[in-house]
Amino acid sequence: DGPKALRLGIDGTVVVAISTSFDFFSSDPFPVTPGDFWAAHAWIVGDSASAGPWVRGTGSVFFSFYDNAANTYPNTAAGDAGAATVYIPTTAPWILVRAESGSGGGVEIPSGVTHARVTLETVLTHEDTTANYSFDAYWDRVIARRLP
Repeated sequence: DGPKALRLGIDGTVVVAISTSFDFFSSDPFPVTPGDFWAAHAWIVGDSASAGPWVRGTGSVFFSFYDNAANTYPNTAAGDAGAATVYIPTTAPWILVRAESGSGGGVEIPSGVTHARVTLETVLTHEDTTANYSFDAYWDRVIARRLP
């Protein structure tokens, strides 16, 4: 489906212990108004010619909040919100990950917040110390929107 927005991976090197990579990527800050509701979503898929039962991953999307446009994580003005996590399949199809409240009504912007960022978290684990499994995760179509 064309170029991917973000690729993360574990290479096929044989490891001597369980190996895990944690990667966080945040959007540029965007202005928000306390009391407004926002939702975000992103698509994620895994790709591996050699992935076996010893390679797994999770993908999460959430909002982080700031009192200015210059601050970055972990200098937040309020707690993270709307976290949604899925297990990444090792082959297609793509899976949609949504950051919103449990009721699907969006994430309310807390008091004292002027800016937000959408953050993607990817955790990939290689548990086999005798084989050379590799695994890549791709994020695409990351969208945040203010709800009416």
